[in-house]
Amino acid sequence: MVLSSKEAAAFLARRWGLSDVAPVDLRELAERGLIRVVIPGDWPLYDLDGFTAIEELRQVGDARRAWWRASVNRWDAAEILGLSLDEFDALAARDGLWPGRFDRYRRADVLAVRDEASGR
Repeated sequence: MVLSSKEAAAFLARRWGLSDVAPVDLRELAERGLIRVVIPGDWPLYDLDGFTAIEELRQVGDARRAWWRASVNRWDAAEILGLSLDEFDALAARDGLWPGRFDRYRRADVLAVRDEASGR
């Protein structure tokens, strides 16, 4: 069965009773060699025949959701610090505050910058 990433994610979520499976999860499994990509590119097609990496799929989704909870986007980071986006970008570059996965910043790092600026 060959499906687009969105269709494959929905199918696997239904099939294995997972709360959510995202296309990015499938890309990660493909990078690990756990799911076959039939047509690569920006809009890949995945072959789900014989897919058995259910526990790995669950772990990838758990890690994605954990990072999402522990991180903020640059707009929220700027707001936490009381800065404009340009000011935040300058501060991030100057202080080595780099985004991680999904271009999001670790919330604890942003809060540490805030606390340092306030003298805590």
